[in-house]
Amino acid sequence: MPFVIIVFENRRRLIALPDSYQSLIDKARDFFNLSDSNADLIVYFTPPFLDQEVELDPTAFDAVTDKCLLRLEETPSHTCKDAVYEPARKRPKRGQAKITLSSSNDFTTGIECSYLFWEADALADLSCADISREYPFNPRNPRIQLTDNIILPFADFVPYLDRALASLTLTPAMRTDFIVYWLPNFQKIRDRGLDISFAFIPQTAFEKVAKLNIDPQPMTVARVFLVFDGVTRGGTMDLADVEAIDWATRIGINVAGMEDQTSFRVLEWGGMEANMG
Repeated sequence: MPFVIIVFENRRRLIALPDSYQSLIDKARDFFNLSDSNADLIVYFTPPFLDQEVELDPTAFDAVTDKCLLRLEETPSHTCKDAVYEPARKRPKRGQAKITLSSSNDFTTGIECSYLFWEADALADLSCADISREYPFNPRNPRIQLTDNIILPFADFVPYLDRALASLTLTPAMRTDFIVYWLPNFQKIRDRGLDISFAFIPQTAFEKVAKLNIDPQPMTVARVFLVFDGVTRGGTMDLADVEAIDWATRIGINVAGMEDQTSFRVLEWGGMEANMG
């Protein structure tokens, strides 16, 4: 049976040929005038960001006509197995997404949805080490945010995190979702024999790299973003000193505004592991 080899840089995986690949294969066979229906094809796919693997799916094939270059592979060991190349896309400097929601006048709908979700990839870059006045938080080198950090062992960190999130006005359901989402990462740090270094990013710094515009404008917005990493044991702080930290004041959360049940409020929570390895 014909097959497709999808090559991600120096990583390789073999995938049996499903029906969804047929349009791509047919285009390649026609381009290279391959009459043998059993001829194998090698598909070289360069993902938009070279450090992440991207699974080919039918949406990739729709872009073949406009964005893919078909050409023979010029190598001394060429064995007449032709190649399909998708050139790397330019990395976007900025990106944005718009979500439109329908609601009644009391901001309720017939659909129960706990929250909206968004995610962005920040490519690690140790050369981005300087903290500028314009961009005090750099997600491409988040370790610089941990220079004045808090360090706790896993056993103290998780219950403390729940209390810290409560002080930042997250409800019990929000705190549970937050901790459950990141718990596997916390556990991996513990299992490596490390303590957890962490800090919450000030809202003004986070807003510079991830703008949030809402219309109609809420009375109060709280953006809670945690940066954490594993560090060698031995530098933990006294838990009593950590408990005394006023995170709401430190990162600029309007607690009174967020607790006003009569107003339109928005709370966003998120985080990232500062793993630059």
